[in-house]
Amino acid sequence: MAHIELADKAGKNRQTFTADFTPKRKWKVFYAPHMHLDIGFTDYQAKVAEVQARQVDKVLEVTQAHPDFRFNIDGSWILEQWLPTRRGELARKLSEQARAGKIGVDAYYASFLTEALSLEELYRGLYFSKRLETEYGLPFEVANITDVPSYSWSIPSTLAASGIRYFVAGGNQTRGPLLVHGRWNRQSPFWWEGPDGARVLAWYSYHYHQLRAVFGLPPAVEAGPGGLSLFLQAFERGDYAPDAVLLYGTEVENVPLDFEDATLATRWNAQYAYPQIVNCRFSDFFRYIEERFGNKLQVVRGDSGAYWEDGVGTIASSTSVYRTSQSRALAADALSALTSGLNQTFRFPLELSRNIWRNLLTYGENTITAFRGPRQPEHDEMVGQLEVKKGRATEAAKDIDELMRRGMSQLADRIATQGEKLVVFNPLSWRRSGLVRFQVDIGT
Repeated sequence: MAHIELADKAGKNRQTFTADFTPKRKWKVFYAPHMHLDIGFTDYQAKVAEVQARQVDKVLEVTQAHPDFRFNIDGSWILEQWLPTRRGELARKLSEQARAGKIGVDAYYASFLTEALSLEELYRGLYFSKRLETEYGLPFEVANITDVPSYSWSIPSTLAASGIRYFVAGGNQTRGPLLVHGRWNRQSPFWWEGPDGARVLAWYSYHYHQLRAVFGLPPAVEAGPGGLSLFLQAFERGDYAPDAVLLYGTEVENVPLDFEDATLATRWNAQYAYPQIVNCRFSDFFRYIEERFGNKLQVVRGDSGAYWEDGVGTIASSTSVYRTSQSRALAADALSALTSGLNQTFRFPLELSRNIWRNLLTYGENTITAFRGPRQPEHDEMVGQLEVKKGRATEAAKDIDELMRRGMSQLADRIATQGEKLVVFNPLSWRRSGLVRFQVDIGT
């Protein structure tokens, strides 16, 4: 309730009014600078790798020049491509900036078609980021998937089991209308509970280049009052508990940034008290929410189905090879682990195994073809990108054969036999019967 008194210039003719007045929330807008990775689509895969690598080079300059600026790297694949192609002093700078809390890295290798991945791949997709944490101090705190609109229900369980508390999604609503059916951007943040009861704190974003939508590019402070008012409308309601929201991302996929947003928060906050803009890593936002509002958020179970996984049907023959390799890769690893355990002079073929999973994970990444595909299916770039994608499945299958054949030779050497015998390896942890197919010479 507010009392308002009006009077003329002479202080006479006073009138008093009583009115209901509800002050606006003192919003904190956590802006997470970020540029999406597609391994392909906009250009050949190798060229995308270099565009993203140059982005990392620039990030190190900007975070050093602007102490309050933060950046989120969209997948550890980017750093896997960057580290071998840059000198050691840059890796040292990356480690320093990460340890100082200025750079965040997606715990996932890339943005996956999670309903196409095996359970093992959902774990393997975290392996390289975990190595980065160990070797360079890069944070292993939050997983994000960008562009893909829906995600497997296994995600909260696998992330929580791996020590990750937060999951953030920047959905593309093309053929994935999760905003129409459920409005998950309005229901965020929420606790996402997996089949086993494990939870992660989650946020579903309307899309993944929200800075451009709110402030334009280059970002203009003058665009903020209108853009932020529109953006905050979805959260200006009584049942939204937090005083903070997430502004997800800067630009679309594989677009070199000029980082003109590095001073945006400073310029905005100097002019406006609220909404306050906070440059953040995704994990900074989640920690703020969890500490202050974690017990006020809803718990959600289940998932929203597979919307984009039909993309792997574009190359059905290669997807068939990929599907077979998902289980064969586990068998090959089990066999190699067995033989290296039986003979202490053997070493597990780690690099070969890593190559297998690297190719499988890259096949499960969301980019299938080039953007020209629908209109120019025979364009050289379209054909070239498709061949690289198909090659991921082919290379994985070839390496699995190599791993298994070497392992079978090592195992068979441990078994004393007379005459021609057939050694069969069961990779499962229980006994089973079944047909075994084996080709013999003519006349055998």
